[in-house]
Amino acid sequence: MSASPPAVTVRVPAKVNLHLGVGPTRPDGFHELVTVFHAVALYDVGPTLLELVGATPPATMRGRSLWPLIDGEGAEREAAPIFSELLPATAWPHHAVMMVDGHHKLIHRVGERRWELYDLAADPKEQHNLADAPGSHALFEAMRAKLVAFEEQ
Repeated sequence: MSASPPAVTVRVPAKVNLHLGVGPTRPDGFHELVTVFHAVALYDVGPTLLELVGATPPATMRGRSLWPLIDGEGAEREAAPIFSELLPATAWPHHAVMMVDGHHKLIHRVGERRWELYDLAADPKEQHNLADAPGSHALFEAMRAKLVAFEEQ
């Protein structure tokens, strides 16, 4: 008798366009486009679909419904951190866990026991690691605590 295959978890961050609108005519005759983007995770899709059909997600289900954002009611709600994980494989023996919270990104390179912190607004190409920067200590520790809690789930 063969053993059951191990469970697979996929954690995928994404960005969705929640609203696209056309503003008033500018003096040059063109219109401003108004768009609202929101970072979401793949595990937010399940609760969203359940809410759409009127069902209640089980208490053990991760994620939160995106319906208030899609419906235009929740565009002002606080964005939750987005997590993703890169698991090692035969051709890629690296393990990394990542979190984006606002415009900051924290990466834990697990196998290398290394941390990287980036300000995506000021450094979108992730060239300047702020993990050890003196002015980033409080931010690093706060984000690290969230990421470690995610890793331990």
